Amino acid sequence: MASLKLRKYTWYAVWTQNGKQVVRTTNIKAKGAKEKKLAQNTADAMEATAKGNMAVSSAVDSIRKAAETLGMASTMPTVKEYLLNYEPSGREHNKRNCKRAISIFLDVIGVDAFKRLDLLSVQVCRNFLTTQLKRVAYGTVKQYKSHIDAALNVAVREGVINRNPMNLVSLHKLIPEGAQRATERVPFTMDEMRTIVNKFPYPWSQLALTSYLTGGQRLGDIATLKWSSVDFEKKVIQIRTSKTGKHITSPLVPMLEIVLKSLYKEGEEYVFPGVAQLHTRSRGKLSVEFTGLLKAHGILEVSAAATTGDRRPVSPKSFHSIRHTVVSQMRCNPAITSDLSREIVGHDSEAVERGYFTAPSQAKLDAFDFLCKQLTPASPQDDEG
Repeated sequence: MASLKLRKYTWYAVWTQNGKQVVRTTNIKAKGAKEKKLAQNTADAMEATAKGNMAVSSAVDSIRKAAETLGMASTMPTVKEYLLNYEPSGREHNKRNCKRAISIFLDVIGVDAFKRLDLLSVQVCRNFLTTQLKRVAYGTVKQYKSHIDAALNVAVREGVINRNPMNLVSLHKLIPEGAQRATERVPFTMDEMRTIVNKFPYPWSQLALTSYLTGGQRLGDIATLKWSSVDFEKKVIQIRTSKTGKHITSPLVPMLEIVLKSLYKEGEEYVFPGVAQLHTRSRGKLSVEFTGLLKAHGILEVSAAATTGDRRPVSPKSFHSIRHTVVSQMRCNPAITSDLSREIVGHDSEAVERGYFTAPSQAKLDAFDFLCKQLTPASPQDDEG
C-alpha cells in the first residue's frame, strides 16, 4: 500500500520500488477527508500500475469508481471532446492555427479520438507527427506539435490527466539529422538588394527598404506597420514582432525617413494600407507576389521546386532573405558586435547574454549608417583605389 505525502497543498503518492523510493503527484488538492481518501485510492492504483500489477485502464476505472463513491466524480472526456472544447489563448491568428492543428490531429488519429483522454498514447502522438512529416514542412509539423502540446499541458495542470503524451515525443528524432528543412534560406547579395530597393515597383521596393533599415524585420511586421509606430520627431520606429512579441526600436535613418515621408497620407492607419489588407486576408499571396518579382528580375531561377505531399515549393530566396542579408552584412563589419547585431535584428538566440546588453543609441545609428552605405554602389574612383 502506498503512503501519502503533502506538498504545496497537494497529495503525493509514495512507495518503494526496486529498493528506491518513488514519489509521484496524485494531482489531488488537500481540501478535506474526501480528497485524502481519493488520493489514497489513487496512490494505491499508481503503485499497482507502476509495479505491473494493474493495467492503466483498470487503475483509472478504480480511481473513478472511488470518486463516484465519494460523490466527487467527473466524467473523463474523450480526446475529441476535450480538444474541441479547448480554448487557446493569444492572438486571433494563433487561435485559428491552434484550432486547425487540433482538427488535423483528430482527423489523422481516427478512432483514437474517441478514446478517453487519459488513454491517449505516446505512440498515437508519434504516429501523427511521423505522418505529417511526410505531408507538410517540418516547421508546420513543429507548429502542430506546439499547439497540441499546449492543449494537453492545460489538461495536466487542471488535473484531468497525469501526463502529456505529446510532450514525450521528440520531433527532431523522427527525421534524419539535417533533413528538417529541405531548402535553406540564403541572403541576397548587395547587388540584388540594390535591384530590389531601386527597381522593384511600389510597394515592394519600399517594403524591402523598410525591412532592411529596421534590421531585417519580417514581411508581416512591415506589411502591418502603422504610422503610430513611426515617430518623425524623435526619429525612431517602434515594432513589436508578431512572431515573438519582441519590442524592436530602430533609429529612423535619413534614407528611410525620406521614403516614409513620401508615403504619408493624413488619416491612414497603416504605412502600406493595401498590403496590410491583403496580409489580413491571405499572407501567402504576398510571398507569391514577391517571389514572382524575384524571378522577373533574374534574382531567382524560374524552376519548379520538387515537393512531396502538400508541401509548398520553398525558394532559397524570399522576403525573409532580407533578414539574412542584414545579419550577414553586419557580421562582416568588425565594428558591429554580435550582441548589437542580435539586438537590432531581434533574434532570440543567446537570450541571456543579450539580456545583459543594451546597445548605445550611437552604436545603433552607426550600424544603420553602415547598412545604408552598402546600398550605395561604389564609384569607379573607389574601385581604382
